[in-house]
Amino acid sequence: MHHAAPFRTATIHCPRCRTVALTDGDMRHCIQCKGSWVPEETLHAHISAMTSEVKPVIDWSVTHKRVGLPCAACKHTMETLLLFDIPVDRCHSHGVWFDKDELAEVLRRSTVKPRTESDGSTGLAVAEVAGDGLVVVGEVALEAASSGILEGVLEVLGGIFSAIDF
Repeated sequence: MHHAAPFRTATIHCPRCRTVALTDGDMRHCIQCKGSWVPEETLHAHISAMTSEVKPVIDWSVTHKRVGLPCAACKHTMETLLLFDIPVDRCHSHGVWFDKDELAEVLRRSTVKPRTESDGSTGLAVAEVAGDGLVVVGEVALEAASSGILEGVLEVLGGIFSAIDF
C-alpha cells in the first residue's frame, strides 16, 4: 500500500498561496501563483523520460536560500533543497513544491550533460524551455532528434503544460 495515494484525490491547498485549492490529478497546479505540487515518484518518472535513464540520479542538496513552506498534504514544514541547483521545497512523505517555472527549469537542467572529449564534441548538450515551447540549441539538436530524446522532452513538457489550466 502506498501512503501518499490519498493525497492525490483529496483537496489540498497551495503551500505558497495557502487559500487556493490545487488542481486535481497526479501533478497539481495552483492557478494563482502557477506553482506545481508533484509526488516524488512522478518527478522521478518525468526526469527518467527526459534523460532516457531508467533510474535517473537525482542529487538533492541542502540550501538555506529560503524558508521551507508547509507541505500541501500534512502541513509540516518542508525541507528546502537544491535540485539541479534550483531551490525547491520537499516533503519526504508527500511530494515536492515547485514555484512558477521551477519545474520546467529542473526538467531542462536534467537534460544538460557535459560533453566528453571521447565523443568528439566540445559543446554542451542543451535543451532550453522558452515560453510554452521547447527550443533545442547548439550542436545537440540533430543528435537529440535522432536519438528520441527530443520526443521524450516534448511529451513530458506537453503533459505538464496541458495539465495547467491558465
